[in-house]
Amino acid sequence: MPPALLDAAIGRWATAKPFLPKACELIALARELMPAPARGATARPLSETYNDRIAAEAGGRPAPRWREDAHGNLFLTGDDA
Repeated sequence: MPPALLDAAIGRWATAKPFLPKACELIALARELMPAPARGATARPLSETYNDRIAAEAGGRPAPRWREDAHGNLFLTGDDA
């Protein structure tokens, strides 16, 4: 989490709440302040690029696959589902 976002979350929390926050509450608030990832309408997901490269190198053998969640985070999985 970038320190600037945590600072902004602390500032917002301090003006709205009279008590100290938990770390998870600050992180959640900082995530709300985080700008959405900038992607073009035709941008290809990064996971697809990685999966194509892995498939080409594997030569037909089973290989791990990358999955991308709604926030753009990548996760390595071992299935094709």
